[in-house]
Amino acid sequence: MSDKIYVAIDFDGTIAKYDGWKGYRHFGELIDGAKEAISVLREQGFKVIIYSTRGTIELEDYLNHNGIEYDYININPEVTTQNPGKPYADVYIDDRAFHFTGDWVDTIQQLMAVEYGELPVEVPATPAEQSKEDGDKVLDEILSEEKKEEKKPVEEPPNTQTAPEKPKGDPNNREDFL
Repeated sequence: MSDKIYVAIDFDGTIAKYDGWKGYRHFGELIDGAKEAISVLREQGFKVIIYSTRGTIELEDYLNHNGIEYDYININPEVTTQNPGKPYADVYIDDRAFHFTGDWVDTIQQLMAVEYGELPVEVPATPAEQSKEDGDKVLDEILSEEKKEEKKPVEEPPNTQTAPEKPKGDPNNREDFL
């Protein structure tokens, strides 16, 4: 493992302003602070790779004309990988990227918010989230039942004893009760 940290910085929209493709020789103005930020990164020991779908010669001309220092363009010859299409870096800075944290639901929600300005669809829960959701529902139901039982008035148990029989006969005649 190298002690160098490689930073790949996208060109259009990150170093130069970008308002749509207008040809390989058309470049936007330099974004404020880009030159200084890249200079600080290099002073701190980062290896800076500028990457783009644009040609290397055109990028070199723009970067050199604007006094932007860099180590490589569209390649990282210091680290060999099996992927020739993307230069190896430890960090990628790009105006069109999301920081992926391992949570696909969050990533899709971010994407939908950018695309539509709101979340037009409900993103299905992952199995782990669904399991937690189901567990939470069961727990809520149990707690709800316990609360209902606490609120119920205490009922008297039914009287299983029979009342004594009323004496038959005339209540005014004492002999009827002896």
